Amino acid sequence: MKNLFSILGIKKKISEEDMLKELNDRKSLLFKLKDDHNLIFRNSLRDGLAYGGKTGINTNNSLEEDIANQFACGIIPNKRFMSYGQLLNIYNKLSKKIETGANAEKNKKFYKNIISSQPKNIIAYCDEYIKVIDEYEKNKESKKAKTAMHDLYIKMKYEDSVISIGKELAKTIKLTDDVDKNKKVFLEKLRKNEKYLEVEDAYEKLGTDQARKDLIPELYIKSRLANPKLLKIANPEWKDLIIKKERKFAEKYAEQKNGKMSSDEMYRKGISENQDHAYSWGVILRKPTDVMQNVLVNNSDFQGTMSIKHLGFFSSESLFRKRKLLREKFEKTKFFHGKVKLGRKRYKLGFKEHKANPNIPEFMREYYYRNVSTKQLYNNIYKVSKIDNNGIKREDIVFSPIGMEEFEYVFPDGFLENIYFSNYNLDIAKENGGFAGEIIDSSKGLSISTRYNEDEIASCVLFQNDTMGRLIKINDNGEKNFIDIRSSKILESLENRSRERTR
Repeated sequence: MKNLFSILGIKKKISEEDMLKELNDRKSLLFKLKDDHNLIFRNSLRDGLAYGGKTGINTNNSLEEDIANQFACGIIPNKRFMSYGQLLNIYNKLSKKIETGANAEKNKKFYKNIISSQPKNIIAYCDEYIKVIDEYEKNKESKKAKTAMHDLYIKMKYEDSVISIGKELAKTIKLTDDVDKNKKVFLEKLRKNEKYLEVEDAYEKLGTDQARKDLIPELYIKSRLANPKLLKIANPEWKDLIIKKERKFAEKYAEQKNGKMSSDEMYRKGISENQDHAYSWGVILRKPTDVMQNVLVNNSDFQGTMSIKHLGFFSSESLFRKRKLLREKFEKTKFFHGKVKLGRKRYKLGFKEHKANPNIPEFMREYYYRNVSTKQLYNNIYKVSKIDNNGIKREDIVFSPIGMEEFEYVFPDGFLENIYFSNYNLDIAKENGGFAGEIIDSSKGLSISTRYNEDEIASCVLFQNDTMGRLIKINDNGEKNFIDIRSSKILESLENRSRERTR
């Protein structure tokens, strides 16, 4: 891709002082031009040549109209506004009444309107340069003043580029004695010119502070989030600690089980299970379902097509810690189970009530601890497939609380494909074990949050690092099969199932 700044003739790594110097030079030229034009304007009023009627020309022309007007008057444009000599020639044409032919009267109105309107346009243009330059020179550390100066400098270079294209184009078009026709033909050819379209595209992407930010993927995403600070990457040291604890538990559990004893046997023999086990995970597989197919995406983060499949559900489990182990003395235990739904999340809660039990002898014994989750969260499993405009393919398995039914109706058009499933957010998800984050709605707009999702991220990190968990397969008759399995095996299964579905 061609550098957008070079298309507009902007030097690489130009300093703000150099920008300021160029803007001041342009301002000086405009001031001189304004004084010269005012002199012509006053003379035209004195001679009764100024025109106050209505034509297609106004006092706030676009750049393209300004150079088209010059061409219509028989001038090869090399600046936005006509020079003193060029405008004087038009004035002399009117004052000496040398304009003849069928279009004479129409052409005279056109010339008169240019003489009366151009000084006004230059004054407004000078005011813009004065305001921006003065504000910057008053406070060069002001972010607002810097942005305004950058905007004006890029606008100046953009205009110079368009004028340069117009100058070359004018040499290829044959003039007629009808100024309106000349102007129309010039504008049509200019707006179809490939170089002009390239310059227009570059300026559209550079002309404002927001547009320039959009060229940087991270800034493009963050500028469209109400609170980008909610999108956090989990601390690497914390992730390492979780993985080390899980491996330590796995080794200890393997010693206890000795490769022979089932969980039920361990229970009967009073061997404690999962004492150091903090988090766990489970996967429910289902038939792959397409939720997005070959959706076109075009922004600074990604340009190409994207498809998304729903593959099943992921259970993040936060378990009792060893510090919660109870030592019983004169008590009995009663369990209460309950389910709570908050937003798009479902929580499975377990509570224990401990009461004195006079039938238990007075001695301390370790309370047998089993793998009962304190909290269980369910996320959707999606496979995100992208093919960019160069044919490079990217695939990600992510876990998300966003349900399939929410893709089409809940969120604004473009948010999921451009922001939530952006390469930038997918990269953050990879750092968080595959967890893509929640979508938070507020009065200021939508945000993606991973700040308060320790349990989900911890379970996802374990899954990402090839640990043991539980796979649940649901048969057509509704029966569930539970299998203890390594996450690497499930990832292979997810890849195979999505590919078979595609074929």
